[in-house]
Amino acid sequence: MSLIVIRRAVVVAVLGLVIVGRAASAQGVVSACSYGGATAGQKIAAAIAAITSTSTGTTIDARCFTGDTNVIDVPLLINKPVTLLLGQANFYVQQTITINVPKLALPLGQWQRTVQILGAGVGSTRLQGATADVNKPTLAIGAAAPAELQMGVHIADISFAGSVGSPNGTAIQLTRARDSVLERLTISGYKTSGTAAIALYTSSMFNTIRDIRVEDANQGIVLTGGTGNDVVNRNLIANAIIALIGPGPGVRIGPNAQLNTVRDSNFEANTGQNDVLIEGETFGTRILDSHFEGCSLTRLYGVMIASASGVLPRAALLSGLDITGFHDRGVVLMDAMDVKITQTHFWGMPGNAGAILAFNSTGVGVALTKSGTENQNVCSAPTPAMLTQVGSTFPIVP
Repeated sequence: MSLIVIRRAVVVAVLGLVIVGRAASAQGVVSACSYGGATAGQKIAAAIAAITSTSTGTTIDARCFTGDTNVIDVPLLINKPVTLLLGQANFYVQQTITINVPKLALPLGQWQRTVQILGAGVGSTRLQGATADVNKPTLAIGAAAPAELQMGVHIADISFAGSVGSPNGTAIQLTRARDSVLERLTISGYKTSGTAAIALYTSSMFNTIRDIRVEDANQGIVLTGGTGNDVVNRNLIANAIIALIGPGPGVRIGPNAQLNTVRDSNFEANTGQNDVLIEGETFGTRILDSHFEGCSLTRLYGVMIASASGVLPRAALLSGLDITGFHDRGVVLMDAMDVKITQTHFWGMPGNAGAILAFNSTGVGVALTKSGTENQNVCSAPTPAMLTQVGSTFPIVP
């Protein structure tokens, strides 16, 4: 038998069999419960701190935490390539979980998946927002400084829940984030004024939000850029259910947002004025193949496209939409330019509401769009008038 010590790892060779003992540093797959700390948050933080190499990602297995009493009570900064596995447990997030991996610390090509936080399913893993501060999100991806993009984060199979009777920040906040994927999530209870279920800020781009349900929140999903070149652009929201949102909109795009898309989504039972609000300096927004259901006297508009601070939204496309039951109008254009509405069906509007109101808007085209009474039992309303123009000049194509 021979005994060799190499960098604190013990190697024992017995009859050709090599056994490697765990080093003090965290590499490969490690259990968060094997690290020091009194709480789940302290143990996970210790495991991250023990990572000594950024050349290969480390998997921190935190599925050893179970039950309803786990606490993230320290600021949890994930600044190295990590896959964090969460099991069937509830975590009270009293301090923000922040993902901010410096790009220069990564080898070429590794940015595609810098950090993953993977739960056991929306019915099994829950992060309970308990920061008690409107400015502290439950999960922050990226940061305003340093001014480099946070790339390649993957969040999946988790429920986010806002605290009852206590203020909390936004559930998931992306700042200067790129190529991230948020999928198979439920988010509810984030009702503090000024917050949202998901917010994309300051140069966040090429991110995908899909297969999620957002409900019972002050605002649903917000995409708002900063100033100058800090544009939120080319993000995708797909296969989303946005319900019980108010008083803010289900999805808010702008100001300073370009080429963002919402598709294959369902907006229902929201209490805010708009399901989708496109405002201010926006360009190339697309709302595609989605259903909007009002059926409430408090619900005024399905989609509103409006100027902000004197800047007009431009070149939006609304296509393949099914819009029903809005008390005022299905679509409202306020000082909008070059908007196209096509293959959209308006029906079941309460009172004398019309399908489209265009106010001081130019370059708008309406094509292959109809107004009817199909499925009128849903809202029990008459056929809406197709279009009302106020100070607007543009051709209408039947």
